[in-house]
Amino acid sequence: WDYLAYHLLEAHKRAELRAALLDYRYLQAKLDARDANALLSDFDALLRDGDDKPVRLVRQAVSMSAHVLTEYKAALAHQLYGRLYAHKELAEIAALRAQSAPHALLPMDEPTHLQAGGHLLRTLRGHWGGVSGALELRDGRLLSWSSDKTLRLWAADGTERAVLRGHEGWVRGALELRDGRLLSWSADRTLRLWAADGTPLGAMRRDASPSELRAWFAAHDADWGTFIENWERYALAPERGLLAWRHGAALHLYSAETGEELDRFYADSEITVACFLQGGAVVALGCENGQVIFLKVNL
Repeated sequence: WDYLAYHLLEAHKRAELRAALLDYRYLQAKLDARDANALLSDFDALLRDGDDKPVRLVRQAVSMSAHVLTEYKAALAHQLYGRLYAHKELAEIAALRAQSAPHALLPMDEPTHLQAGGHLLRTLRGHWGGVSGALELRDGRLLSWSSDKTLRLWAADGTERAVLRGHEGWVRGALELRDGRLLSWSADRTLRLWAADGTPLGAMRRDASPSELRAWFAAHDADWGTFIENWERYALAPERGLLAWRHGAALHLYSAETGEELDRFYADSEITVACFLQGGAVVALGCENGQVIFLKVNL
C-alpha cells in the first residue's frame, strides 16, 4: 500500500494508477489500510506530472473530508458522493459517484456538502474551544492556539503532532523564535517557552517588569527582541527606550538596555495603544476615553 503509486509510475503505468484513483473500491481499500494522508500522497504522486481535472477534484474531495475520515473511514462514500455533486457532468466523476452512492440516500437535487473545486482545502480538528490564531512555522508545520488552553502542532499535511498543555487560561498569542523554539502567552498572565517539538521549557509571569522578563529570556538563551517586536503591549525604539502599558492608565518608559524604569505617565483612562514617533523623541498613546495624547521623551 505504501509504495504502490511509486512502483506504478516507475513502471510507466500511469494509466493504471489514474484508474485506481478514480475507482471507489481502491480508495476505500487504501483508506482502510492506511489513512487519508496516505491516500492523498497517491494523488500527489500522479499530479506531479501535470494537472488532471477529475483526479484533482477527487483529491480535493478527500482532503476536504480528511477530518471526518480520520474518525470514521466508512464515511468516504458519503463524502465523495456529496462533495463531487457539482462535477457530475464529467463522465469519470459520474462513474465514481455511481460507485459510491450511499443506498440510503434519496436522489440529490442540490449539493449537501461544500463542493470540491472551491476555496476549502482542509479542515483541522482537535481544538474544542475557539481558535485564537495560527501561524506557519519555518519548517512548514502549523501552530494553532485556542481558548481551550492549549496550543497544537500540525504537520504540513494536517496530521496533529503535539498538544502543548500548561496554560491555565485562554491562549492569546504565540510566535516562533529565531532558533525554532516557541513562545506563547495566555489570559492566565504567563509566558511559556516550548521546544520546537512542543516540550515545555519554562514559564514566566507576563506582568513581570521588563528587567525581570529580560533576565528570564537571558536565562533561557531566548530571543528577547522577537518577543518585544510581537508583544502587543510593548513598543521599542532602540535608541530611546521601551514603552510598556498594561491594563490601566499607567505608561512606563524603560531603558532598552537594562530594563530600568526611566519615567512614568498616568492618563485619565485605560491606555489601549502607544508608540514612538519622530525616531523615539515623541510618544503617542491612545486611551479608552477617546483621547490621543502626545508626550515628549526626556532622556
